[in-house]
Amino acid sequence: MKFRRYVPATSAPTTFPGYANIVEIATGTFATVYRGVELGTKRAVALKVIRVADTSPRMVEVFNKELGALALLSNHPNVTTLYGSFFTPEGRPVLVLELCRESLAQRVRQQGPLPPAEVIKVGVKIAGALETAHRSGFLHRDMKPQNILLSQFGEPVLADFGVAALQAAAQSTEGVFGFTTLHAPPEALEGQPLHPAADIYGLASSMYQLLLGHGPFAAYEGEAPASVILRILRDPAPRPPLAAAPIALADLMENALAKDPAKRPASAAVFAESLRSIEALAGWPQTPYVVWASATPPALPTAVPDPPAEVARPDEAAVAVAREHIVASRLSELLQ
Repeated sequence: MKFRRYVPATSAPTTFPGYANIVEIATGTFATVYRGVELGTKRAVALKVIRVADTSPRMVEVFNKELGALALLSNHPNVTTLYGSFFTPEGRPVLVLELCRESLAQRVRQQGPLPPAEVIKVGVKIAGALETAHRSGFLHRDMKPQNILLSQFGEPVLADFGVAALQAAAQSTEGVFGFTTLHAPPEALEGQPLHPAADIYGLASSMYQLLLGHGPFAAYEGEAPASVILRILRDPAPRPPLAAAPIALADLMENALAKDPAKRPASAAVFAESLRSIEALAGWPQTPYVVWASATPPALPTAVPDPPAEVARPDEAAVAVAREHIVASRLSELLQ
């Protein structure tokens, strides 16, 4: 399956050949999702219509790569299943995906925070999906509760593997971030290269919201977006209270939300095992998780190594000035 062409459309398609009972169920900056029934199989599916104005060969290449990534990962039990892809009569690319019940963000919004045992169970299984992706050389890039869905069988599944990097690629042409700011790690906001530690941060931030009903850097009433970004960059994440999380879980969340990627768990698998240790300590059943791909991950570093001892570190004042320049440019983009 490959995207071969893309013609932008000015309005959402109202029909999809081969599908019936079309109902819009979600929309965002880069995609609109419809529920429909596949005429041949009578299977209910989710139809994700990608909405990107850039039609350059580079963007088509990104489409192909990300579709391949999603196809590779979609057989994982905790990743949304990709059934296929096609183009609408208007020329818009569509992903045909497993239809899920709801996102955990929706569930928390409607029913309130989840119990720690359930949050840990979700974290373990999604960490297995991330580890599988990382060992295959892929990052998610946009971990958030909205992208953790509940399948028809009640299993947590990770969505948007095929869209997150597309958003990042479109960033330069559409002037927007390729991730969700509230759950983005500091290095993403600074425009630095991302590594698996970024996904671990995003998963920990998502779990924080599942535990407390809001993310670690949720905006205060009336707070400007620039202020939120500065808090993400500068302030430590507030520690979850004991009433919401066991001490060991609060400690792990604190580590996973560290500003320095090198101080976070070394891999998603290490994060999963740490969560399982907390389950064992609490006397809860340990949650199994699935990791596929080779036993040896590809050369994708989890953090930027320290410079050699003989190389002088850059002047701290100069680094601070450069950092402020990057942040200012990012804020300018956001507020345009």
